[in-house]
Amino acid sequence: MPVEDECDASDFQIRVFEPKDYPAVKRLFIDGIMENVTPAFKEALPLPVNLTVLAGIAAVTYVLPGHLRWLGVVVATAWIATVYWCCHMFYAIYVKDKLASEMKDIEKHFLSSPGNCYWVAEHKKLKVIGGMVAVKSCVGASKKDIITPDRKNTLNKSTPANIIPAQEEMGDECPRQNNAQSDTSHHKAECQNTAESCEIFRMIVDRQYRRHGLGVRLIQTVLDFAQKRGYKKCVLGTSKAQKAAQKLYLKVGFQLIKTFALNINRFINVLTGTKEFYFEKQL
Repeated sequence: MPVEDECDASDFQIRVFEPKDYPAVKRLFIDGIMENVTPAFKEALPLPVNLTVLAGIAAVTYVLPGHLRWLGVVVATAWIATVYWCCHMFYAIYVKDKLASEMKDIEKHFLSSPGNCYWVAEHKKLKVIGGMVAVKSCVGASKKDIITPDRKNTLNKSTPANIIPAQEEMGDECPRQNNAQSDTSHHKAECQNTAESCEIFRMIVDRQYRRHGLGVRLIQTVLDFAQKRGYKKCVLGTSKAQKAAQKLYLKVGFQLIKTFALNINRFINVLTGTKEFYFEKQL
C-alpha cells in the first residue's frame, strides 16, 4: 500500500462503509487483530506458570548427563512455542468467529439500524482505507447474551474487542432501514439492554497511519454520532495486550471500569493470562 511521507489525519475523510470497501476492511480487520499476538506473547512468557515450567526444565537439564542436556533445550523451546501458539489461537479464534458472523455482512449487522453505524477512514488522495470504527446500540442485548460478573467465567470464545483506536467529522448519515437485525452475542455487562447505551467495535487504524491523530478523529466521530442519537454512555472492550488502545481510550475520556479473565480454554487461559479490559465514557 502506498504511503505519503508526511501523512496526516487531515488527509483522510471519515465516511460510512460501502460494499466496495469490504476487501480492504477485511484485510485491516485481520491484520489489526493478529498483530496483537506478539505483544500478548511477550506478556505471557514472564507469567509465573511459564517461568516456573522453564525453571523446572532448566533444573532437570542441569542434572542430566552432558550428552542429554540438549533435550532440555528442545523441551524449553517447545514450551515457549506452545505459549506463542496459545496467544495466536486466542486471537485467531476471535477472527474466525467474527468473519463468519458480523464481519460477513457489515450492512446487516451495523447499518440496518439508525442507532448503529460503521465508518471507514479513506485517504483523500491515495483512496486507501487507513482505519475504521463501528458502533451499535445496546438495545436488543438479552439477559442471556449480557455478560455479568457471575457469567464472566463461562465464555467459550475470546472477545479482544477493539484494536488501535482512531475520528473526524460525521460524514454521511448512516442509513435508516426497517427490520433492523442486531448481533447481540458479544454485548458486555456494561452494555445494558437500554437505548441510552452504545458499544464501540472494530476500532482499528492501519499501523502505517498511526501516531498522526487519525485514531482520535475516529473516536470523536463515534462520540459525536452517539450524542446526536441521544446515547448517555459509550462502552467498549479491549484485550490486555493492546496497550496503545488503552492509552488512547483514557486520553479521550474513557474510564477503565472492569478487568477480568476470559475462560476461552483452560490451557490457553493459564498459559496466556488473557484478560479483558472494559472502558466506559459518560456522554
